[in-house]
Amino acid sequence: MPRYGTDHLATLQALGNDFSLNRIVDGGSWLPPEGARKVGAALTYAGALVLTGGFIAVALACFGLISL
Repeated sequence: MPRYGTDHLATLQALGNDFSLNRIVDGGSWLPPEGARKVGAALTYAGALVLTGGFIAVALACFGLISL
């Protein structure tokens, strides 16, 4: 259950949490570097291709067209 007391807020602020409302995102610096995003995209597409191929193989095996 969340705590809403000022003592808990003071404890969180003492630990370094910043709850000010005027924080501004500086143009997307929170994004990973371009190279890491390209590697992630390549891994995602490769995984999707492997899963699609497996699905097709299972479907063809169900119809008896291939043997697994």
